[in-house]
Amino acid sequence: MEIKGTKVILKLPESSVIYLDPKSINDKLEMVIRFPDGREVPYYSKPVNVQQYSKDDIFNKKLLLFLPFYRSILFDMKIIMKRFQTMSLA
Repeated sequence: MEIKGTKVILKLPESSVIYLDPKSINDKLEMVIRFPDGREVPYYSKPVNVQQYSKDDIFNKKLLLFLPFYRSILFDMKIIMKRFQTMSLA
């Protein structure tokens, strides 16, 4: 927040959409911010594709939220789940 005279300036964090499927990505995404008084302001953002990041990028940039969606981890989880389903619980 910043104050200039009688104005209060609110800085919003950069927003984006995280795509898990690289086939569905556009170069830019248009969003609309709707204020309580009904005004709408367009906001343009560059979408994020999880598959563009390596495991090292994810850790180095602290994007740990991406880990569950990382393709190789999903593949590993499928193998783990198949093994779990064939296990005997007796």
